[in-house]
Amino acid sequence: SLLILKRNGFTSASIDFSVDEALGCVVSGKDSGGEIADAFEDEISYALLSALLGKVEFIKDGEKVVKIEFEG
Repeated sequence: SLLILKRNGFTSASIDFSVDEALGCVVSGKDSGGEIADAFEDEISYALLSALLGKVEFIKDGEKVVKIEFEG
């Protein structure tokens, strides 16, 4: 998930965990301004994260991923 945010131009991220009936995690991009890479590789990353973690949500601002939430 950090690589997805890096490829979307973020130079740092915050990670917040929650524990309820399941463990949850929110990874948010911080300090935008880095180079934005080709989005083709992101599709592969989305599929891999979804296969490994189950419920994964990619929150976008336009075409840019700004936050990734998952629960497992």
